[in-house]
Amino acid sequence: MNDDRATIIAKVRGWINPKLQIEDVSNPDLSPNDVVIHVKGKTDADYFGYQSDVQYFIAFPSDSDSLSISTYFYFEQSDATGFTVLPHEYKTIFANEMKIPLLTLGLWYMWIPDLKNIKSLQMQKVIWFDGFSKNTFNDGLSRVLNGYEIVSAKYEQFRDSIHKQK
Repeated sequence: MNDDRATIIAKVRGWINPKLQIEDVSNPDLSPNDVVIHVKGKTDADYFGYQSDVQYFIAFPSDSDSLSISTYFYFEQSDATGFTVLPHEYKTIFANEMKIPLLTLGLWYMWIPDLKNIKSLQMQKVIWFDGFSKNTFNDGLSRVLNGYEIVSAKYEQFRDSIHKQK
């Protein structure tokens, strides 16, 4: 690992809220030189004293001068099963309701395993090391976490609209 990459990884670890749990991820599918950090815990209390669960991954691929911040929104099994039998036009509406705000935030996204049989939605922001700063990292992290909140809200709206139509 080169010194610049090691320095950036050390900086990012220092920028993570110390109240959150940080674990290194080991996965046989990853290159031994890839570094992936799993961060999870509770957010700081908001104005109303509400805390929410937060979970995200920071990946430093060894073959790239970048890092990626990603999170996953997991759909309830019963909803995922029900989604498979929805007519195509409902699936299109749902996909567009999710896609537009994520693209507006500058996030890459992927349906897992696919839109026909959804189990989760991955949202990701890639940050290149040129011009890298704490501000750039925090902006990317905020975008990913805001994307999660938007998907959660849009998902609830979609579920409510489907139930009202039945």
